[in-house]
Amino acid sequence: MIRNITISQTTKTIFRWGIVLASIALLGLPMIISAAIVPYVNSSLVAQYQVGNIQGQITFNQAGKAPEVLDISIWYPTTGQGSFSFEGFDGTLADFSGGPYPLIIFNHGLNANDIDPLYLKESLVGQGYVVASVEFNDMPSIIFSDYISTTPRTDWDNRTDNLFSAVDNFFRDNYLNYLENYRINQSRFSLDYVLNMNENPSSPFYGLIDADKIGMAGHSLGGLTTLSLSGAHPDPAVADPRIKAIILLATPAYPFENNLDNVNIPVMVMRGDYDLMMTSAEDDLWVTDQGLSAPKFFLVVSQSHHFTFSQSPYSISDPLPHVNHDGRIEVIMIYSLAFMNYYLKGDADALKVLENQDPMLAQYYYELE
Repeated sequence: MIRNITISQTTKTIFRWGIVLASIALLGLPMIISAAIVPYVNSSLVAQYQVGNIQGQITFNQAGKAPEVLDISIWYPTTGQGSFSFEGFDGTLADFSGGPYPLIIFNHGLNANDIDPLYLKESLVGQGYVVASVEFNDMPSIIFSDYISTTPRTDWDNRTDNLFSAVDNFFRDNYLNYLENYRINQSRFSLDYVLNMNENPSSPFYGLIDADKIGMAGHSLGGLTTLSLSGAHPDPAVADPRIKAIILLATPAYPFENNLDNVNIPVMVMRGDYDLMMTSAEDDLWVTDQGLSAPKFFLVVSQSHHFTFSQSPYSISDPLPHVNHDGRIEVIMIYSLAFMNYYLKGDADALKVLENQDPMLAQYYYELE
């Protein structure tokens, strides 16, 4: 199913793809293409494919609003090689030999970008996935006094608890409005766009993706974006039935703690043992009967904080050796791959990983059914 999708003519520019110039120009999307293969210490992370990457811009049109330009990056399996740059090998075509591949849409956290976290995206693609991300245009202003001025006076009289209720409703409502205006629809649009490329005979990605095997992942606010599209939003119509499994990295339960049981697909939740942004009572609902239903997985990574999960080679010095030898990063990749391999690819061997607790995990809880 492809939802209404509008690609602005303003995105049509000259491409820098060398040999694939003609075929990409038909898509109307300016792209930069690269590929890389990254070695890892753990044998299960050894890439089967090199990692290709294209970057460009798409225009999202939402009723009643000005067109919104979004940066987009897509990673995919490739066998080609070209000149090496920081981001990989330039000028590569997709490798269709192992396809069609499952698709993962990744939603980044607040003030991050469409590249982050590169380590997780590259590890997924190296094992036969296509991964896509847009860069959200975040940070609108929210004026509390404007909300208060529209609240009926009777809501405040003689009831001190109404004050707390109003404050909670203010933040909850604005949280939901924020997600709806700046993230949910944009994330869905990125999924529509990539699937549209997959169905376009003129696209170099035509038939590359298995549209029945779609996962979604997100970090922090990106995790809430993912939850919104997976059934946790109070409005059931927001859920996207194309999404079959999700991974939530350092993601709070609020404002969806009362709707978690509406998520009816496999969920993996990861957090750090030193995450000071994950201390509310609602966050415990991930692993209780009041929260998510099975299958569900809850992992607490040792010696990790909120931003451990968002590390990328763009944000640390000596990137590749550091990332590749970081046990925290490796355990995130290992369990993410096992989870998606089991639920999207039907790989029975992945269950061997999911049924065991790695030494890097301070806590591990799961229910298969």
